[in-house]
Amino acid sequence: MGEFPIVFKHFLSFSQLLYCCVNDYRNKRPPITFKILCYAFFMGLLQVTLCQMLLTMALQYISSTYESIALNMVPTITFVLALIFHQEKLRFRSINGQAKIWGLGISLGGALALVLWKGPVVVKAMLSISFDATGDSVLGWILTIVGVIATSFWNILVVTSKSLFIFFFLFLEI
Repeated sequence: MGEFPIVFKHFLSFSQLLYCCVNDYRNKRPPITFKILCYAFFMGLLQVTLCQMLLTMALQYISSTYESIALNMVPTITFVLALIFHQEKLRFRSINGQAKIWGLGISLGGALALVLWKGPVVVKAMLSISFDATGDSVLGWILTIVGVIATSFWNILVVTSKSLFIFFFLFLEI
């Protein structure tokens, strides 16, 4: 009963945005080709299946604290992948290049500090949350790492395909 108004609001927003998108770009949009369908398939596969489902399944095995730490690494991994795929340039001697390197280091250092730091117990119920190397926690970390890498690849794929199919992305933003 409580979710019906939310679904109804989303349906109304979707229908209004779809109407605006179709009317505004009626004569400008390219035909849907096999290449566009392949991009849509792979983007949907990466985002929905690998990213969201693996990260949701990982919550059964590790705590949400560790998963949120791993998710904070998405911009760093995306930046490294952009460097690998030559979508980003890194000049060590420029101020922008040094800022990128410092940002990468601070991001990695902050994530490692959160994982490795053992502070005082705030609530007694938090004692059950610990990082043990059991088979379940290793499976949870593997699911989380694959989900984070898939999210980073999805970000790279969106940037590459956005310049090719602008109308397609206008339609997907609905």
